[in-house]
Amino acid sequence: YLEGKSYQEMALELNRHVKSIDNALQRVKRKLERYLEKREH
Repeated sequence: YLEGKSYQEMALELNRHVKSIDNALQRVKRKLERYLEKREH
């Protein structure tokens, strides 16, 4: 994701379904948002 790869490219490289890549990245984004919110307070 940070390297500009598509979900499809990551899925092929990691031998995973595209949906599992999407789910994992959504979890990371939520965790990062929560972390950044806590740091602001």
